[in-house]
Amino acid sequence: MLETLGRYWWMLALRGVFAVVFGILALALPGLTVVVMVVIFGGWAFFDGALSLATGVASARRGGRWGALVFTGLLGIVVGLVAWIWPEITAQALLVLIALWALALGALTLLTALTFGRLLGIAWILALAGAASIVLGILLLANPMAGAVALAWMVGLFALLVGVLLIALGLSVRAFVSAADG
Repeated sequence: MLETLGRYWWMLALRGVFAVVFGILALALPGLTVVVMVVIFGGWAFFDGALSLATGVASARRGGRWGALVFTGLLGIVVGLVAWIWPEITAQALLVLIALWALALGALTLLTALTFGRLLGIAWILALAGAASIVLGILLLANPMAGAVALAWMVGLFALLVGVLLIALGLSVRAFVSAADG
């Protein structure tokens, strides 16, 4: 497991970079139409899912745990594709779609924090990322009439927070594995 994490730490950091870029775009351009927001969100979910899936497959090949990564990856890819194929319909269901995705991602991230976080001494980073996802999901489900600008700000802030945490996680994994090798 540590070998896989050490080899693919950059995928965690790259997921974070995608999230930060998406977050900055959402905050800088809150007046985007909902359809454009759906397409941008679809790109983020798709690429985040692809990187998570690739990490899970790499872990499976090395005999490590892979289930949550593969599930999260496939979920992200499907959510991204749905957003691209049916943007108008997705725009109507965007709030629920993002909320459910954030809840699932948060739950799986918290599960990962409980399972592997203590091993690397970074459980708090994973737990914060998971908690941020769950809070976003609850907030979005609690206020389905939120306007597009408010939604853009909430999702943008969420993406920035999770992106920074994923970058920190990737760099922490790299430092941990480098110290273990040295």
